[in-house]
Amino acid sequence: MATNNFTWTGGSPPKLIKYFTRIDADLSQAHRLTGSFAYNPTKFHGVSPVCPVNCLTGSVMNINSQISDYWTISPTTTNEARIGYMGEYDLLSGDTIGEGWPGKIGLQFAKADAFPQINITGWYGLGPNVHANYKEDNFDMSDILTLIRGRHVLHFGGQIVAFRADSTAWGNINAATMGFTGVYTAGSNDPNSALTSTTGVLYAERSQRLARGDAAFDPLFLERPELAAIWRQAQDPVSIHPG
Repeated sequence: MATNNFTWTGGSPPKLIKYFTRIDADLSQAHRLTGSFAYNPTKFHGVSPVCPVNCLTGSVMNINSQISDYWTISPTTTNEARIGYMGEYDLLSGDTIGEGWPGKIGLQFAKADAFPQINITGWYGLGPNVHANYKEDNFDMSDILTLIRGRHVLHFGGQIVAFRADSTAWGNINAATMGFTGVYTAGSNDPNSALTSTTGVLYAERSQRLARGDAAFDPLFLERPELAAIWRQAQDPVSIHPG
């Protein structure tokens, strides 16, 4: 029956760990080095009433780090250099991928080894959950030289920011998609007829495998867009008079 049913899903607490460290070192009275590093790996496993169908296993990790060099060359000359890095890696995979489910359920037109997406209008849907790999790297490097000459404060330097991402398409594995909408068991097969949406027996169509469906598979390739930006700076904020 479609009413008075009880549905319960257990919890899926993630395994979350955070690491953080910082360094400060005086190489000399006029030369100081500082750095920081943060690392956050997280693993989780989603649940469903029909696991491994609809279940997902994921691993998400991100890194943030930087190191800075402050050097007082003379009372009127200083230099500040910095290198920073940020990375994030998200690996998501449905639990039915690679487990031979098309053969287990007799699906002959599957395009990948995963449970198909089964949509029964008005009922609980079944599927493989999502598959996606996303890897991102950001690199940031800068150097600023400051010269104090009389009333002039001169800044010379530049910055380079590089971005790289290796990723698959979101949900790139689709063994098959089947929809049971009531069309085949309706009083009319005319899509413009009201009978199409009012007289069909959706669950009966699923039992008899009367489905409208398709299948697709995007290869497990990794796109790698790479971007780089370069800034150059020269600045002279001059003090005209003390006030």
